[in-house]
Amino acid sequence: MNSIVYGDVVRPANYDDYEWAINLLSRAMGPFYDCDYRARTRRLFDQCVGDNKIAGHYLAVADLNLRPTGLVHVVERKNSILSIGLLAVSEEHRGKGVGGKLLSFVEGHARDNFLRFIHCTVASANNIALRFLNANRFSVIDTISKRHHGQVVDETIVGKMTDEED
Repeated sequence: MNSIVYGDVVRPANYDDYEWAINLLSRAMGPFYDCDYRARTRRLFDQCVGDNKIAGHYLAVADLNLRPTGLVHVVERKNSILSIGLLAVSEEHRGKGVGGKLLSFVEGHARDNFLRFIHCTVASANNIALRFLNANRFSVIDTISKRHHGQVVDETIVGKMTDEED
């Protein structure tokens, strides 16, 4: 994934980000999903960082003043689709443009790789994330109930075409 500089940097994740990412995911996703965030983070890093990464899987970190502040995981799918697996920003950096930088990075990656559609599945109770995505021109596609680690979670699927003007 190419880095985009907006005064700060969105860069590929590396193993130095691992412990920070565990904490971020448990705090950002914990209110909505009950899971082992250490194991979840390990899977993400195994898929996206190092020698055994899986083609089409990317994990990027937003840095602010050389400190990690946000994380995004994307997967290139068939039929020119890019899936956002997660997008999380540390609590102390929410509302400061970090999520927008990560989303701009995702959109740039999609356009650069000729992926025409971006979608994301969000816990329906995560009103902050849904408002953020709506403000960035994502539209609701569907709502589903899905089992996660024995817990049923209502989720909202949102998406947008990459050629939409912001």
